[in-house]
Amino acid sequence: MKICNICWKVKKGLLVSMALLVFVLSLSVPSAKAWWNEDWQYRRTIDINTTAGGVTTALQGHPLLIRLHSGNFDFTTAGDDGADLRFIGSNDTEPLKFFIESYDPLDELAFIWVKPTTLPVGAATVYLYYGNPEAAPASDPAGIYDVAQTAAFHFSEMEGLPQDSTAYGNNADDFVGAQGLPSIIGNGITLNGSDRMIIAPAPSLQGEEFSFSTWVRSGEPLDNAPLLLREGEGVRLSVLINQGSLQVALDHESTIYSFSSFPLTLNTWHHIFLNLGGGNIHLYVDGKDAGSTEIPAVSPAALNGKLQIGGMGGEGGGRFYGELDELHLGSKIRSSDWIMFSHANEAPGSSLAGIGPEQVREGGGLPVFYLATIAGNISMDGWMIIGILMVISAMSWLVLFLKGYLYHNMREGNKKFHHDFDALSEVVPLEDLDEKYKNSPLFVIYKSGVDCLNGSEKGTGNSGDPALNRDLLNHFEFVIERSYIHESQRMNNWLSILTMAISGGPFLGLLGTVWGVMNTFAAMAEAGEANIMAIAPGVASALATTVFGLIVAIPALFGYNYLVGRMKAITAEMNIFLDEFAIKVKSTMFIK
Repeated sequence: MKICNICWKVKKGLLVSMALLVFVLSLSVPSAKAWWNEDWQYRRTIDINTTAGGVTTALQGHPLLIRLHSGNFDFTTAGDDGADLRFIGSNDTEPLKFFIESYDPLDELAFIWVKPTTLPVGAATVYLYYGNPEAAPASDPAGIYDVAQTAAFHFSEMEGLPQDSTAYGNNADDFVGAQGLPSIIGNGITLNGSDRMIIAPAPSLQGEEFSFSTWVRSGEPLDNAPLLLREGEGVRLSVLINQGSLQVALDHESTIYSFSSFPLTLNTWHHIFLNLGGGNIHLYVDGKDAGSTEIPAVSPAALNGKLQIGGMGGEGGGRFYGELDELHLGSKIRSSDWIMFSHANEAPGSSLAGIGPEQVREGGGLPVFYLATIAGNISMDGWMIIGILMVISAMSWLVLFLKGYLYHNMREGNKKFHHDFDALSEVVPLEDLDEKYKNSPLFVIYKSGVDCLNGSEKGTGNSGDPALNRDLLNHFEFVIERSYIHESQRMNNWLSILTMAISGGPFLGLLGTVWGVMNTFAAMAEAGEANIMAIAPGVASALATTVFGLIVAIPALFGYNYLVGRMKAITAEMNIFLDEFAIKVKSTMFIK
């Protein structure tokens, strides 16, 4: 099948443009020379800004929370369960301990705790490696904590007793409450009224110093609601929420040491950190100093009883109603830098850990383009619109090639026919050449006219030749004009597909963009991320539908204009031929 030259030029231009695009994109793919392990195909840098967390001295052994989402990580290039994730220190040689609290490739959200060797003042770098399907899981919950961390509850359990992630195994001894509910970091628990969690006494929970921290949120005013209760030999520690503020009290042999903090905002997550030891009780709220009091001659070691979280038992019989997440206990008081960094790192929208672009191991296979990242982030509704656009695009390209081929054959057939028609001295001799001129619309008009002449009753002119009267001539003109209209309709058939692609493609793409942006902001609100890294890929994937719409519309627009130009030229030829044919018939066969 012979394809018209213009169609081939258009196709060739598209292929060259695509090749240039692939070349430019390949230049933008970052590569890395140093590589921890050749079995891992990809890595990203995690740049940590400790000064943003208020750190003024280096921190040793502080766990670092890493939030992975569609805005900073491509879940399609890692394992379905995150088993191939590895975290390497700044020297790119030392594997770091880490713990995967949750990893959801469908919702594209993961919470991972990493233990850097040291968090210096200023900047630090950790490398995230992935892309090894043969890798075994390496998550180590207990390995991310130092010996002073005596309990760590992430509340990731869907049922049963909450489990301690440290090596001490200080699991909850009793629990009544709701589990598996979305919280500030993964899942958390909800306690309503008498609901509570009990942690049994253990040697690891006793010492000369004691620390307690958690994230808490309550949606209603509370009176003497116990957040933490712990008793011992002649001593009782309580942390209560009363009239919207935290109250800390230590009752030691009828002497009460207490103070209140600034108010807590309802329906807002707050980070609570309590240090007890060194003759002092010190409370921090959201990383800031919230009050303290001296406790002379009182040792935290006397607090050797069970530890109660929530429930009843506050002064005046208060009950706790609220949500909790990330409850930690320690046998050592922590520095203000430690506490400020904990809050800044764990708070929603944290900017402490910035995750860089994906790097591909040299020689590790085909480069990964940003097109693949965008495709991996396109939602189902976006793919539905893109699917519709692809169907319209396929139909429009089919029309472009078929119509281009048809018009090309029509022009070539018209040239042959017109050349032979001009040489005729009579009207009829070309009537038996259907195969030779089958592609010529002029011949179709000519043949319809000849058939009309052959089927009509003619008179005889003065010279004795066959002739037409006025009525038969009018019928002849009607027949060739009808044939002209049929040929015009045949040329116009299916061109409406192109107009649909031109006008409908961009609007379908815009629909996908608006819908995708709505979904992106909704997902951002649910994930608690309010930064550009969280929304950029989602918006890019939404805009991909507009790009597809334009990819459908632009070739259809150019092709439609080209075809219309060719069609107008053929139509003009047919119009001229109508007059030419009629004149030749009149001059040779007509009598009044």
